[in-house]
Amino acid sequence: PPAVPRDESLDEDNFDKLVVFRDTHGHCDVPLSNAELGPWVKDLRAAYTLHSEEDDASLTANFIQRLEEIGFRWTIPLNKDAAWAAKFDKLKEYAEANGDCFVPLKHKELGLWVRYQRSLYSKMEYGEKSPLTDARIAELESIGFEWKILKHPKKAGPVFI
Repeated sequence: PPAVPRDESLDEDNFDKLVVFRDTHGHCDVPLSNAELGPWVKDLRAAYTLHSEEDDASLTANFIQRLEEIGFRWTIPLNKDAAWAAKFDKLKEYAEANGDCFVPLKHKELGLWVRYQRSLYSKMEYGEKSPLTDARIAELESIGFEWKILKHPKKAGPVFI
């Protein structure tokens, strides 16, 4: 199928916002959770993949060059330590706002991450291999993280861990 033309004025507006993001954060690795730029950056990366694989012209060579000149990366290597640290920061914000680390599963991404940390700890207790380190355990405990909970202290009913 032919390429869908890009909205050049939107691309230019977002390019300017991306430069501001880079100047503020020191990089162009906009997280998807950034409502203003995240979806646009994801779309750019998808369009670039099509451009590379299918000679799709929805991204011009000039626009690609401009993005690369400001440090835009087309692929982001997975850094597990950075990903863990980012989730920990979100949990810390949650704990500061809510007074605890009991993140319900309705907070999908963070709730699942918290549940996963507890499952990794449980593995360690049973002598199984786990990527959870003593340093991470200490970090979590420093913000009031509890490993074993049977009931949410503020709500009746079981909490599944």
